[in-house]
Amino acid sequence: MQMLFDGTRVELATGLDTQAQSGARFVLGRMAQDAVLIASPCGVEWAAYMMATVEHETARRFLPVEEVGRGQGNPYGVTLKVACTNRMRSSNCATRLGTAAQGAFRENVYYGRGYVQLTWQSNYAQLGQALGMGRLLMEEPELALEPETAYAVMTYGMTRGAFTGKRLGDYLCDGMKDYVQARRVVNGLDCAAEIAELATAWEARLRAAVAPAAQAA
Repeated sequence: MQMLFDGTRVELATGLDTQAQSGARFVLGRMAQDAVLIASPCGVEWAAYMMATVEHETARRFLPVEEVGRGQGNPYGVTLKVACTNRMRSSNCATRLGTAAQGAFRENVYYGRGYVQLTWQSNYAQLGQALGMGRLLMEEPELALEPETAYAVMTYGMTRGAFTGKRLGDYLCDGMKDYVQARRVVNGLDCAAEIAELATAWEARLRAAVAPAAQAA
């Protein structure tokens, strides 16, 4: 199997606890075999910027996290009722509401969750559809805290421009490498310089672990 780099050989950032190291290795392992990154001539740069984003957004935990405050005081931080459907995990719906799942509702708040903080009901619905999950991510937003789902949301959103309309290829490809402006893919220029510095460090670590086949190409 072709790999972008050897995820087991990538040097991790210093000062990470065991849980953070495990979380970073998971993300690196998924990136190493990600067909979209492998196919891109700028896959290493994209991976580096995503690793920097994860490091920043999760406060170096490298695990999917919930937004501090759970949306309180923000327009997306309101409670919305969502109908349970046949695709919903009935036990989850019944447990939350104390009723049969068929025809029942549950209450959700669409605050930030994941490696990249996914907010707003419409975004949960859009990303869920794009990832082949139907309504499930919108109905059960806590799924965005599962590493596989969080990774899929992040990579789709950042490579396709699903978060802000800007994608990694707008800043990192075809002779461009602007790690500062790449922050617009996620959140304007908030902490852009800090994340750019992290991305530069991650790029060096990833290039040191690039698989021989990729180097030859």
